[in-house]
Amino acid sequence: MTLVPFIGLFLSTALAIPASSRIQEVLQEEAGWSYDGLKEGVSVYTKDVPGSELSAWKGVRVVQVDLDVLWSLICDVGNHDQVSDMLHETVVLARQGDRVDYYQVSRSPRFVPISERYWVNFAVIAEDIGGVKGHHTRTWDSLEDTTPYTQVIEGILTRYPDAIRLAATHGSWELRPRPGGEVEIIYRTFSDPGGSVPGGVMDYLSGRSLPNNILQFEEAARARSQ
Repeated sequence: MTLVPFIGLFLSTALAIPASSRIQEVLQEEAGWSYDGLKEGVSVYTKDVPGSELSAWKGVRVVQVDLDVLWSLICDVGNHDQVSDMLHETVVLARQGDRVDYYQVSRSPRFVPISERYWVNFAVIAEDIGGVKGHHTRTWDSLEDTTPYTQVIEGILTRYPDAIRLAATHGSWELRPRPGGEVEIIYRTFSDPGGSVPGGVMDYLSGRSLPNNILQFEEAARARSQ
């Protein structure tokens, strides 16, 4: 989603997907976001992505929570299934420096019967950006060359024979410290779910999944801090 890209499971498919680096640039740019409303205490925004029919999504929430604890949960990809109720599996495949390769398998939403999805991604961690303590980002992108993990993917499809791989997924978690111990959480995502999901269903799921993802990590951070 990681960083987990849950909302991306439910967006419409595109005729063309721009290059990964360009998608991250679009996601990180402050301009171009349109406010979509306050949903479960999360400010939700959408954005057009040049060269694609897909929309990008962003959620923003300011909370009073231990930043270090929240950050540790976000970076602990191998245990994201202990935080999110939308995951069957989340497994780290390799680590090298600030990069992590991993896969995740989603559950079908309880409220809409669609197939499970899985994705094989790499994530990059950046901490104390610009010398600001606690300003961290964790970006993720689809791993284009999955040859080293061919047997892993075969195993996923053995356990979940109906699962569909995301055609593309990109996004980021960002934490910004604020005065008084508050933390601004920013979650961005752009994904192509593959398969076929009706547009109205996708909009409905997107509106529910993005806030839920942020809130579950916030709740887990509070629980761990007690």
